Amino acid sequence: GREQQPFAPAPVRIGPPPAVVTEGATDLVPDDSTASSIAALLTGRRSSPEIDAVSIVIPTAGFVDGAGTPFVTAAIDAARRGGIARIEILLVVGDEFVGNAEAFIENDVRLVRRPSGSWNFSAAVNLGVLAARHDHVLVLNDDVEAINDGWLATMATPLRDPDIGAVGALLVFPDHTVQHAGMVIDDALPLHCFAGSTLDELRASGGYRPREMAAVTGACLLARRTDLLAVGGLCEELPFNFNDVDLCFKLLRRGQRVLFTPEAMLVHHEGASREPVTHGWEWDRFVHRWGHVIDPWYPPAYIRPDDPGDRRRNADHLLPAAVPDPGKLRTAVLHSAVHEARLRSHEGATVPE
Repeated sequence: GREQQPFAPAPVRIGPPPAVVTEGATDLVPDDSTASSIAALLTGRRSSPEIDAVSIVIPTAGFVDGAGTPFVTAAIDAARRGGIARIEILLVVGDEFVGNAEAFIENDVRLVRRPSGSWNFSAAVNLGVLAARHDHVLVLNDDVEAINDGWLATMATPLRDPDIGAVGALLVFPDHTVQHAGMVIDDALPLHCFAGSTLDELRASGGYRPREMAAVTGACLLARRTDLLAVGGLCEELPFNFNDVDLCFKLLRRGQRVLFTPEAMLVHHEGASREPVTHGWEWDRFVHRWGHVIDPWYPPAYIRPDDPGDRRRNADHLLPAAVPDPGKLRTAVLHSAVHEARLRSHEGATVPE
């Protein structure tokens, strides 16, 4: 990352300092005894009881697939296959809903009505969080579907550690290439790392393992309701994009951690229920709020393609140019500096009221 600019805000600590790596260490895989000790430590940290109740917030417009089936039908089925004993599914709907929303009401499904007005994902989620009855809330897109049972219980396990603020899942396209395996920040722009990789490539790159990230996608994000309320929920000034990253940054600023776990995997039909468009003014607002954030978890030894013509490629984790020096430790500190944008292609874009 770039050096911090003069007069930039002081670094904000976002968690405990990184573990110390022994000078000259080359094998970071723990032996059996070390692994047992780590497992015991993690078990001891999970002081909260097992999570057996989750409120699942699904903003939806009721759009249908090629066969005429609403996408949200598969999302509801996924929620029920999550492996949590008690769930409530909150469908947040507005005037744009296609069809009869009341037809989805069942014992475990209820509707939350959104006021008239333009679509705002953040506002819809916040309404669902306020209506939630359980202590843990899953924000879920309506265009996801489950692959295996028990995925939500897998996501819930890390939240028994009070230091964890949010947990994200591995999302794949219908062809099972990666859509989301955590997010990195490159030149102030949030990007999905490993996007388009096969699962075998993800494993070979070291991405198929639970790890801390700067952010995870709001398409499938689990958090405590109290934490969501404490940070003011999702930023409604970011109605379409970057609201999930903004939320994760707020949790990190509270001293909590954001975790990605590949053990919970779902199919995400990205853009199937809403066109995936990112407007320049959204990035402006995001940068105005956070500045140029240097991602402390973006592996510095890995090569970045750094292609200004396709910013998405910047998140690809190519093989390291050289073996990293174990004595050079990364720091778990968010540095925020003044950002000088390289790309501004949004002239004439309309900013919603």
